[in-house]
Amino acid sequence: MLAVGDIIRERNVSFHIYADDTQLYISAEPNDAATIKINEDKTEISLVGPKTKRELLLNNLGKSTPWIKSEVTKS
Repeated sequence: MLAVGDIIRERNVSFHIYADDTQLYISAEPNDAATIKINEDKTEISLVGPKTKRELLLNNLGKSTPWIKSEVTKS
């Protein structure tokens, strides 16, 4: 059985693993939204980039928009 870090590394995704949290860093173009899969019970999304690209990606994310955060906060 592979560790979570090994599985993520196999997919060439940048990440950080903490005791109770895993953060994935994925680069996407606005048209890539359909390929983004999330666990709706455990996901928060932060969009970073030029405003026009963020707006296009946001429009294409559809049902994922409730998990998009407008600001980063420390919990």
